[in-house]
Amino acid sequence: MRTDSITARISVSAKTKRVGPHFRRRGKMGLVLFSLSELRTSAPRRIRSQCRTALVEVHMPRKPRSIEPGTTYHLISRFVAKEWFIESPEERRVYLSLLGLALKETDWRCFSYAVMSNHVHQGVVAGEQPLADWIRPMHASFAEWINQRRERIGAVFVRGPNLIALRPDGVGRLISYIHCNPVRAGLVGRPRDSEWTSHRAYLGLVPQPSWLDVELGLDLAGLADAQALDRWIEATRVERADLEAARTTPPGRPGRPTSPKMRNPPEQKAGFSS
Repeated sequence: MRTDSITARISVSAKTKRVGPHFRRRGKMGLVLFSLSELRTSAPRRIRSQCRTALVEVHMPRKPRSIEPGTTYHLISRFVAKEWFIESPEERRVYLSLLGLALKETDWRCFSYAVMSNHVHQGVVAGEQPLADWIRPMHASFAEWINQRRERIGAVFVRGPNLIALRPDGVGRLISYIHCNPVRAGLVGRPRDSEWTSHRAYLGLVPQPSWLDVELGLDLAGLADAQALDRWIEATRVERADLEAARTTPPGRPGRPTSPKMRNPPEQKAGFSS
C-alpha cells in the first residue's frame, strides 16, 4: 500500500476558507492533501489535533484489479445494506436481460449464475476487456430501472463486484456453490427446483440463453454432460470453505460496510444466502 500521501476529509469551521494550498471549502467539510510527514509536522496544529482525536477519515486510493484473461472468476455483486432489490420474476428477468446484452458486447464468458434477492453470483472466464467496461454500465442501467420502479434515489450496488480467481480444479465446485444458493437459503430442496439460477438451463428444463455458455462450464468442470453435473451436485454439496480452498487469491477486503443492525440480523429471511 502506498503511504507517500493521503487524502484526509477533515471537519472544519464554516468560517475557515483555506487551510494550506490544497484546501477547498465544502460547507463544513474540507478536502486537504498532505504527505504523511506533513501531517506529523507541517499541518496546522488544529488538524494534527483532529488527526489524534480520530476526526479524520483517511481514504487511500484503491489498488487496480489484476485480472488475467482466460482465468476463471467468481463474481459476487451485492446490493447496498443487503437490501432486497430483486423480489419478483420481472426484476430477475430484467437483470438477466441486461446481463445478456452486456455479455454480447464483451469477450468475457459466463457459464453460471444465481440471481438472489440481495446479491448476484456469476461464474465467468475473463477476457481482454476490463471488467468495469461491461459490468458498470449494466449495473447502472439496472440501478436506474429499479430506482424508477420503486420511486427511490440512491445507490443500488455496493461499489464493484467481489472478484475471486479460482484454480481449474475448482470450477465444478463453483458451479455447485452457485446453483445451490437457493437450497442454502431454504427456498427449494434441490437446485433443479429453482428458477433463480442457471441449473435448469443446464438440464434443458428451460431454454438456454445465448450468452450462457453451458458447454464451457461442463468442459471446465470436467463433466461429460449436464446430467452428470446434476448427479454430482446432488451427491456433493459444496460449502463456502470448500470453495475458498480452490481460490488462487487471498481473501480481500469486504465491500461497503453495512449498518450494525444488518451485520448480525436476528433471524435469517428466506432468500438470503451468500
